Amino acid sequence: MNAKSSAQSENHPDLVSILAESILAKRTARGTAGFVVGIDGKGCSGKSQLSHSLISKLQQLGTECIGACIDDFCTPLATRYGSDFPEGLQVYHCNFDEQTWIEGVIRPYHAIGRVSFDQILLDPRFDSYTNRVQLELAPGGILVAEGLHLRKRAYRDLFDYSILLHVSDEIQLGRALIRDSRERGKTEEEVRSMYSRRYAPSFQHYLREDRPCDSVDVVIDYGNPESPVILGAAEAAEIA
Repeated sequence: MNAKSSAQSENHPDLVSILAESILAKRTARGTAGFVVGIDGKGCSGKSQLSHSLISKLQQLGTECIGACIDDFCTPLATRYGSDFPEGLQVYHCNFDEQTWIEGVIRPYHAIGRVSFDQILLDPRFDSYTNRVQLELAPGGILVAEGLHLRKRAYRDLFDYSILLHVSDEIQLGRALIRDSRERGKTEEEVRSMYSRRYAPSFQHYLREDRPCDSVDVVIDYGNPESPVILGAAEAAEIA
């Protein structure tokens, strides 16, 4: 889907249908055995919500489709917080086991159209290797991958179709305050500190370093998930 020259509002079901049709058209044009879709964006931008809706729609259209989330590939607490990088860059450099994520999941499906992954990974809630992740997809399907920093220059070409979700820092923090207090037992002060010192500067570094808006198929303002807005080239450029 080419970015529109001006912003266009779509309700969520219509947007999902548009994305699914665009993905299927690009896959047909490519004619590859494996096709990887990347859904990128800040924490709490709505990546998981859109991923689930898109997978469901593609399955309804008769395409075998599974999801993979980079959050399942977290590194241990000592790695995430104990590196030599400044705190504002630790999420970008240290949060995820990108080697396992890329070589075990993304590259196999992009290259040969088959992924068969079964490993015990870290559960960050307990900082222990107790999270069994199983991903199985044969040729002809679509792998929908979602997570932070998917458009890093080192491996951006492994994603055949890319979506970037944009929300303001204020909306991100508001969602994080609700989620992290309810699901993770964090105080408001802890959440505000974590996002101001770690997540916000890390994502700003990503935007400057990798310029994801320049190379994705579509950028979507997801501030209101019920009425997302497809951004044109000029609007998308302002994000970086």
